[in-house]
Amino acid sequence: MEENIYKNAKIVVVDDVEEVLNSTKNCLEFEDMQVECFSNPIEGLEYLKNNKADVLLLDFFMPQMNGDEFVEKLRQFNEETIVILQTGYSDKIPPLEMIDKMNIQGYLDKLKGEDELILMTKAAIKTAHLNKKIIEKDKEIYKLKFKDSIKGGLISKLVNEAKDQLMQLAVMNSSIKSDTNDYGAETRGIDNAIERMGKLYTALNFESEGTLNTNDLKEIIQILLKPTLLISGSTLMFEESENFLLGDNVSDIVYSIIETVEVLIQNSKNDIKIKVEKDGDKTKIITEAQNLDDKDFSNLKLLINDSPIEISNNTITVEL
Repeated sequence: MEENIYKNAKIVVVDDVEEVLNSTKNCLEFEDMQVECFSNPIEGLEYLKNNKADVLLLDFFMPQMNGDEFVEKLRQFNEETIVILQTGYSDKIPPLEMIDKMNIQGYLDKLKGEDELILMTKAAIKTAHLNKKIIEKDKEIYKLKFKDSIKGGLISKLVNEAKDQLMQLAVMNSSIKSDTNDYGAETRGIDNAIERMGKLYTALNFESEGTLNTNDLKEIIQILLKPTLLISGSTLMFEESENFLLGDNVSDIVYSIIETVEVLIQNSKNDIKIKVEKDGDKTKIITEAQNLDDKDFSNLKLLINDSPIEISNNTITVEL
């Protein structure tokens, strides 16, 4: 079934004439769109600072603030909302250069009636919908590239760990004698080295593993971050918590923990505590460390799909 992109589309109308606001609202709500109206452009601008909108229908001539000034302020914090300028003065159409320069997507003559209003608004919603799809795809591509860069860094750091285990295997395998007293100790050493290599392989291939629980997660994180922690002199401790199965977002959970720890110990030693809890159908990751306020967690926001991050009292909390 084809998606109805018009239903519940969010439209903001800013016009100093109440009759225009009422007629526009009634017309678009009949098409199942969500409409917010403002006769004061300052109030409309403030609303858009805190709320997303697909389309803005904006009167060009208003006593408090003209449309060009409104858009200039809007674009300082919002580049995504589709803006359609409206005016009832056919001889005062905004110049095309200004419309293009200020990232305005269209112009509507109020005198052309409801059919033109609906047609233009639906076209703007289509554009907004396409833009969202493009932005989501770009974010996903960047997220995958960032994950690859994290994994590449982990692999390069873990190469020496793998070399040590392989060297141990080679030395023991070449010197082992079944008739010596050291036979048992050497075979146990080989078994241990093989086991560690297996765990290292599993940790690096966590994305291809089946269902993981929190105990598995802790072991994977400790293995992957071992070189980083040793080099920095930092410590990482998982607090005791209930062992539970993780959902299908294991990849995001692992990468978010790794990125958090990497940021926390960047250029400085840090003692880090992590607690993983179940919160309804979400997984809550609580990380405790020093000097959180001066850290840049912008890449972490990318990994968790813009889920909220709470930072307070040397604690950073993420829900996935």
